[in-house]
Amino acid sequence: MPFFGKPAPPNELRFVMIGKTGVGKSRVGNTILGEKAFLFATDSKSCTKECRLESAQRFGKKIDVVDTPGVFDTENDLTTTQKEISRCIGMTAPGPHAILFCVPMGRITDQEMDVLEHYKKYFGPSLLNYLVFIFTHKDSWKESYEDRKEKVPSDELYIKSLPKKFQSYFDRSKKRYICLNNRAPNDEKDETVKRLIGNVEHMLSENGNACYTDTNHAEAEKILQDTMKVDSIRDEIKQSMSFINKLQLRFKLFFSELSLRIRGISVLEKEPASVN
Repeated sequence: MPFFGKPAPPNELRFVMIGKTGVGKSRVGNTILGEKAFLFATDSKSCTKECRLESAQRFGKKIDVVDTPGVFDTENDLTTTQKEISRCIGMTAPGPHAILFCVPMGRITDQEMDVLEHYKKYFGPSLLNYLVFIFTHKDSWKESYEDRKEKVPSDELYIKSLPKKFQSYFDRSKKRYICLNNRAPNDEKDETVKRLIGNVEHMLSENGNACYTDTNHAEAEKILQDTMKVDSIRDEIKQSMSFINKLQLRFKLFFSELSLRIRGISVLEKEPASVN
């Protein structure tokens, strides 16, 4: 059940982009804003080490976009990344209207599922009420079919081909998505951004015209902390059981050796004394 906070201004939208390192979040931000506001890398390395907010006037609206560090970035530990993601809520105060989960078009792997699970734990169950899937690298995905001289499936067919576990998240977020080609002509990209805005405005009407708030995040952090405490207690129990098992083994070895020594002494005592 989402927390219905402060109504969203009709001419302002605030987006937070999340996803794995190298999925093209910065490029997505540039497409949404209609300008090169965010730096991006041409390889799988991330240029975004901390949250950064950029704004632009687009289609009669003030649009704020926050780019976040990628989860599982090899140059950032997970704790640092989590702190940066936490900052993004404050940067978009009173909160973002939509959280854009960026994932490349193509085969959805276990790592994409791990990333999605991680964000759900961190943002809490309310994440699904504000989540929009942004499928990136549509151009590369399309070219892979053309190189094989195969017919390129429609976006709808691609969505239907997603793994069942991923589909469950997709269904619970009411199938809000866009497929984005960042190398498309500007007019095509503009139409895609307009579809995104339409998706978000429809989602806001379902959410009572409210944004994701600090209250949502505080609730999610409490759940996460409680889960971490339970995991910590479980680990302590495992360590204690491991110690107890090792102790039991040592006692068994000790008593086994002691039993052998006692038997040895008994045999010696029973042997007749040798006659000289």
